[in-house]
Amino acid sequence: DQTKRGLKGEYFKNRGFGQRLIDRLDPEVQFDFKTAAPAEKDFEPSEFSARWTGSILAPETGEYTFIVKSNQSVR
Repeated sequence: DQTKRGLKGEYFKNRGFGQRLIDRLDPEVQFDFKTAAPAEKDFEPSEFSARWTGSILAPETGEYTFIVKSNQSVR
């Protein structure tokens, strides 16, 4: 469907991108997982990983800042 926009979100059961449990389109990547995982079933709050892929369409030319805050790791 061409009208749906967002980044492809892949959510994995462990930290090593091993077993993918969720594959969805995230219209906005603005989450606060704190002590909860992306879904209640099949996820341990401190043992999952997520990957987003796709393109960002900026409303106008200029500089933008992407901020990621994490107590774990980000790459």
